[in-house]
Amino acid sequence: MKIGHDVVNIERIKEQISKHEERFLSRVFTKNEISKAPKLKQEYFYAKRFAVKEAVMKALGPKGISWQDIETLNHQDGKPYVNLFGNALSKLEKDEEIAISLSDDFPIASAFIVIYKE
Repeated sequence: MKIGHDVVNIERIKEQISKHEERFLSRVFTKNEISKAPKLKQEYFYAKRFAVKEAVMKALGPKGISWQDIETLNHQDGKPYVNLFGNALSKLEKDEEIAISLSDDFPIASAFIVIYKE
């Protein structure tokens, strides 16, 4: 089992979006993540996904993993899930699954992930 946790200051993400919106978003988030972002309070959405990326990197080891290798989306019922690509996917062992929990309480967003075998 591998565990990763991260907390992010929502105001910091809001500031990055304000100053460098297109550059910041396209560097850190996938096209799918960007297309799903709400118009209002998008900084909460992005802060939680940023925390997921950090938590996954902590669990797998960040060497060689890019921001674009980790994507967080939601099932129709709202439950979040993580897709891995590239080097992040190659670090996931056979039969490993990822459980994820996201939370926010301004000014903090948090992500907790557990990588486990069925």
